[in-house]
Amino acid sequence: MDSSPNVTIIRTILLNSLSEGSHSIIIFTNNTVGNLGVSTINGLTIDTIAPVITIISPSNSTYNGDIIWLNFTCSESTVWIGYSFDGTKNITINDNVSLGILDDGSHTIIIYTTDSAGKVEYSDVIWFTIDSTSPITIPTSSTTPPATTTESTISSIITEKKTTMTSKSSSYSNIFTTLLIIVIIVACVQRHKHK
Repeated sequence: MDSSPNVTIIRTILLNSLSEGSHSIIIFTNNTVGNLGVSTINGLTIDTIAPVITIISPSNSTYNGDIIWLNFTCSESTVWIGYSFDGTKNITINDNVSLGILDDGSHTIIIYTTDSAGKVEYSDVIWFTIDSTSPITIPTSSTTPPATTTESTISSIITEKKTTMTSKSSSYSNIFTTLLIIVIIVACVQRHKHK
């Protein structure tokens, strides 16, 4: 075995404690009149260690983009690799792949492999979130203007609203500020008419 010296046997024996990896065995026979027989070289592989799969990306995180790549490593060669996304049926792959455009929300992914010895192994489950939608901030306004409105009060209200308002575009901010000024001026005019 493995080019080591011959071992005499009488019948079938158990080859135990073989190391992990490839081995070769040749059987020699000798009959009672001295004729020698030699078998062909038979190869065998001992594989008791399952492959270790490590998912590099995605990780247990939140992503603000909607295109995510599945990147992983495997500790040994395999005969099959697949992944399950959000608990769906396994999808066969050969290497790192794009998961495509994903919807916002929580997702899970797990990778499965089968090695040449037929052992099936799987990675840890990765939980990740896609949040590609920008938040929308709606500005708030005062419901009633102050009882005595002067030009300086109007100016301070407008300044306060400008500093507390958050918006994606400056045009939205300008429109809101203009509308706020108009509302305050109309309220002031209405109050002065009723006095």
